[in-house]
Amino acid sequence: MKAADIQYRRATEEDLGHISKLLTSVRGDRTGLSARQFLVACASGLIIGCGRIKQWPAGEKELASLAVAVGWRKRGVGSTLVSKLSSEEKSRPLYLLCSPAMTKFYAPHGFHVVGEDELPLPLRGEQLRIIRELAVPIEAVVAMALI
Repeated sequence: MKAADIQYRRATEEDLGHISKLLTSVRGDRTGLSARQFLVACASGLIIGCGRIKQWPAGEKELASLAVAVGWRKRGVGSTLVSKLSSEEKSRPLYLLCSPAMTKFYAPHGFHVVGEDELPLPLRGEQLRIIRELAVPIEAVVAMALI
């Protein structure tokens, strides 16, 4: 199947079970799942990728829960999801949290690494929650922003 055969659409409530399974398979963020936040990539009627924009209580926005099924990686699905989500979300800055290895993936989309002093408090808390949950050193979760 080619990239042209992949459809991108807003998620529905019926999609949440599939989204949750996909996120579980990549140890992705499943907190506060809401269909209206998600964009999904579908091929042959199956969800093969997803991503969302989370809004924090003080209005901060985070690109989160990006996941692509293993057999669909390296085909542009993740890049297309990031491009579509970041272009739909007009408010800036738009933050994300990722592993150091993933900074090379997000940089071409305009994201750059930010220090903890540049990270809003709710996202700093999220960064610490991920570090505790995954039992990794602080350097293993990098903050990035699209300004």
